[in-house]
Amino acid sequence: MWFAAMGMIAMVLLAFWPALKNGFIWDDDLLLTDNVLIKLPDGLRYLWFSTAPIDYFPLTYSTFWVEWRLWGMNATGYHLTNILLHAANAVLLWRVLLRLKIPAAWLGAALFAVHPVNVASVSWIAERKNTLALLFFLLSVWWWLKSESESGKPGRAAGDHYALSLAAFVLSLLSKTAGVMLPFILLGLAWWRGGIQRADIRRVIPFFGVAFVMGLITIWFQYHRALEADFQHRSFFARLPLTGYAAWFYLGKAFWPLNLSPVYAGWPVDPHSVIAYLPGVLLVGLLIVLWWYRGTWGRPLFFALGGFLLALFPVLGFLEVNFQQFSWVADHWQYFSLPFVTTLVGAGLYKLSQRKAWALPGRCAMVGIVAACMVLTWQQAKVYNNETIWSDAIKKNPQCWVAYNNYGQILADRGNLEEALADFRLALKYHPGLRYAILGLSSTLLQLNKVEEAIPWLLEIERNHPHDLHNRFNLGTAYLETGKPQQAIEQYQAALTLPSEKISGHAISLPLAQGKKEDKYLMGNIQRKLGFAHLMTGQKEEALKDFLTSFELQPDSAAAHYQAALLLGAKHDLQGARRHLRESVRLKPDLLEAINGLAWSLATDAQADAPDKLEAIRLARQAGEMTGYKNAGVLDTLAAACAQGDNFQEAVNYAEQALALAGADKNLAAEIQGRLELYQRKMAYRE
Repeated sequence: MWFAAMGMIAMVLLAFWPALKNGFIWDDDLLLTDNVLIKLPDGLRYLWFSTAPIDYFPLTYSTFWVEWRLWGMNATGYHLTNILLHAANAVLLWRVLLRLKIPAAWLGAALFAVHPVNVASVSWIAERKNTLALLFFLLSVWWWLKSESESGKPGRAAGDHYALSLAAFVLSLLSKTAGVMLPFILLGLAWWRGGIQRADIRRVIPFFGVAFVMGLITIWFQYHRALEADFQHRSFFARLPLTGYAAWFYLGKAFWPLNLSPVYAGWPVDPHSVIAYLPGVLLVGLLIVLWWYRGTWGRPLFFALGGFLLALFPVLGFLEVNFQQFSWVADHWQYFSLPFVTTLVGAGLYKLSQRKAWALPGRCAMVGIVAACMVLTWQQAKVYNNETIWSDAIKKNPQCWVAYNNYGQILADRGNLEEALADFRLALKYHPGLRYAILGLSSTLLQLNKVEEAIPWLLEIERNHPHDLHNRFNLGTAYLETGKPQQAIEQYQAALTLPSEKISGHAISLPLAQGKKEDKYLMGNIQRKLGFAHLMTGQKEEALKDFLTSFELQPDSAAAHYQAALLLGAKHDLQGARRHLRESVRLKPDLLEAINGLAWSLATDAQADAPDKLEAIRLARQAGEMTGYKNAGVLDTLAAACAQGDNFQEAVNYAEQALALAGADKNLAAEIQGRLELYQRKMAYRE
């Protein structure tokens, strides 16, 4: 037994090994890397006892919370956990099939272990919810079967095993509600093992109760938290014919897992056409035929197909799910249903190999199919990386707007701005009005200094999504750069007053203070930009307040510290001005204005002590070297610093050079001339 289990684990590790090199993809940021709840010390409280998360999967989130403290931004640790969970699921499936006395139980579980469709669940960190939920799902089935008496008659439960089964089911639903159909599957197992008895119905009632409650919670989160504001809802009538197409699609990929894609193309199905309902009618007809022959050859086929469809029911389209905005079907939605197909295939191959004429071909088919699946899984696992996932999706689905949008963002982050623009435009071609593509396009245009071209796009987002924080910031910046400070002020102030629970695109809904903490850097940036806008309109007091507030949120802006220093200097707050000048120089050691400003402040201070005088000379000489001693203002500062240190001859020399460079700037020349006369009389200039 241990040898067989270790062999299966080794197969999983080998097939999914490329996934260990993959990074974070798609919504890994939403659920993990950018999820503030994962990083908060008391995040578990929010994850379990609030409506803050985007979905109510507290057990899955809790594993991320723990692992964040182990791996941080190292994706390998999360991938390894997913792979090991999948390996455990394969071993558990094998043990369940053995208990059900299914022929070739190990082969059926091995096919599930290395099936290429499972790459979407195992190689995608955010799909931890699948691998973890199936683990407890299978444990629930295992303990359910153990709770029956040794005679195999349903209804004679061993209390401990029954309680463990129910507890495991709860944990499965707390990981993800994909296993919500388990009560029906348990009744199906009772039918498979001899018929459904009243005792089976009594025992499964608590499972139905748990499934009902968790199902309602999931639906609430889906409609109030997961579905985005621009989700394109379809009526039940419009979705109904698609359910048949989806079921046949999943069957096809389960038996023939080629051309797998992260995002599949949609089907042009007209709900008003009778033909649109043909796939669903054929499926129901097949079930009826198999039920009719349930006493003979139809029994295993009916059980496998029935279980397959039951496990898929939540994602066939009867209910709306957020992922449907990208694709009507998804490989990761098949993780719970696939064991029914692999078990059927494994048992079928075994039965075939028992016939003399087919013994050798049957055994060769077993080995060949498992080997082929391992190769396909190895190749598919390489796809689920941050860049290749989108290039692969575009290759297989040339109209995949989400792939163009996300790949455009990758290119923009990398600095390939023109290429990013092309991808954002393609995303908008196939999904007109897509907010994220417009936001990416406008941001890229701003980076390319195509500000006038960006503004109409930004205004379009503002009309449709007035609570989009990043768009408000970008629009304010566009107005600021085009000399419209009053419009910029309006945008920045609107952004700063947005309640965090209403900000479009937020992954979580926290109290205002915590929400602000999540966007701390961006809020600081907005406050700083507001300060510059107020400066442009001459509102210096407001500008100073903005800069000082911005430092509490984003203290690392050298330019903002410099402006704050100027404003404080104008208010005769010498110490405050110097403090911000020093911080500006610390943040940006080559910021000439700050270096020269600090040198001037020290050089013209009547209360300066010896260290201040030395620092003034050092900073002034640094500014002189940076400008090649060809800047009148810098030489004026250097002259004042030399005079402050009683080196009046050097002060005269530098002042004369500064006077010569001042040229046509009569005001500056007059000021330098006045100070030059002081130095000639061996007097320092004081402010």
